[in-house]
Amino acid sequence: MMKNTTFLFICFVGLGACQGNTDSATSSTPNNPDPLTQQELTEKCYVYVQKNDTIRLQLTQADTKAVEGTLQYNLYEKDKNKGTITGEMHGDTLFADYTFDSEGVRSVREVAFLRKGNTLVEGFGEVEERSGKMVFRNRSKLKFGNYIVLTETPCQ
Repeated sequence: MMKNTTFLFICFVGLGACQGNTDSATSSTPNNPDPLTQQELTEKCYVYVQKNDTIRLQLTQADTKAVEGTLQYNLYEKDKNKGTITGEMHGDTLFADYTFDSEGVRSVREVAFLRKGNTLVEGFGEVEERSGKMVFRNRSKLKFGNYIVLTETPCQ
């Protein structure tokens, strides 16, 4: 009985020592920085102005993939709309959900922008409704022409 009690005591002491090491291994030290405090937020703004059309895009990127921001379309003789985007970078292409209000109706549609240097080129393709939002039918068939090219500009 005494051997079993001694064995259990040693196990509990050993377990406590292991747990203490686990806590120190995950704490923030100069050699092991906390990833949340090391994230650098990158904010970039883009604008498209052509005759009577204006598009403004503000993006905040918290890591290499996740992106959020605001997007506003003011196209001549079309409904003006403004909303938020939330998405991810896939290589040099941003795919995001654009949630916006237009004429009192809230809508969600998928948008895509291809990064080329200091510009973003909007992609277009066939869309369909899925789960209450408009999405691209086939992302691999998107067209990134030179129709809408947003140029990086200082954020205001």
